[in-house]
Formats: sequence, structure tokens, C-alpha cells
Amino acid sequence: MYLQVDDSLLSPLRPDPAKGLRRQDLPAAYQLNGAICLARRDWFLATGRLVDAHTVADVMPPDRSVVIDTCADFDLAESLLRG
Repeated sequence: MYLQVDDSLLSPLRPDPAKGLRRQDLPAAYQLNGAICLARRDWFLATGRLVDAHTVADVMPPDRSVVIDTCADFDLAESLLRG
């Protein structure tokens, strides 16, 4: 992954990106989607975090998860719900 910096130049998100590795050869990686986040109130207020070393994951299959960031994403989700 890269960040866009001055004059549209790309800079690696990580300082030492893996070179020559295909995505398929890397270990599985996950991204929080915000569908469900449960935390004890006192812990959350004390830490200000939703994730720590003891967080348990519930991996959602891609066919049951749609990220809605744009109107086009919403239209896609509606279409999928209608079948």
C-alpha cells in the first residue's frame, strides 16, 4: 500500500515494503469494518481503544459484507439485497 505525497508521488505506507512478493504469497490480513464492535464501557473509556492484544475476531465472508462509502456502493448493496 502506498500514500500519495507531494505532486502525486507515491510513498510506501510501510518503510520497508516487501519487494517482489505477490499479495497471494503474504499472510492473510484483515481490516476492521465496523459492523460489530463490543467492549466493556470502563475499559473503552480508560483506553480509548476498540482493539488490543486480546481482541477476538469474527471474520465476515466477502459475500456477506458490503462497504458503503459512496452512492455507488449503496446502489450495489440495494441491488444485492433485492437479489
